[in-house]
Amino acid sequence: MPIETRPLTTGEQLRRLARRLLGQPDLHWVVLPSYELPGLAVVGGVLVQNLGNVPAHNVKIDLSFPRGAQDIMREVQVHSDDEYIVRGGGEGRSFTTLRLRTLRPGGTVVVYYSSHAPLQPVVRVSHYEPE
Repeated sequence: MPIETRPLTTGEQLRRLARRLLGQPDLHWVVLPSYELPGLAVVGGVLVQNLGNVPAHNVKIDLSFPRGAQDIMREVQVHSDDEYIVRGGGEGRSFTTLRLRTLRPGGTVVVYYSSHAPLQPVVRVSHYEPE
């Protein structure tokens, strides 16, 4: 399965450039291609990066698989440059929610999941900057 990408519109390109120049976090995510371990499982993942030049605070990463009860994750593994906690869902569920206090500039979080069949997650990434 190909990585799902689309060209950025001119407005999105300008907003991304402004965030970098003004010193704001720039969170970006991509669904990684899944691969099958024949007879065992299908493994997929989501990569989240802070492309900005300042840390992103209070980061929330939500993955959900809304098609039905068969869309559950058998296993979930997270590799992160910064500390995180799992706030909900995970193994045996159709969703997972991660929270990071801070995601450093250039920092990445990769959430790997396995299932019986390929899963296409709905991804929501947000952050809240304290004043």
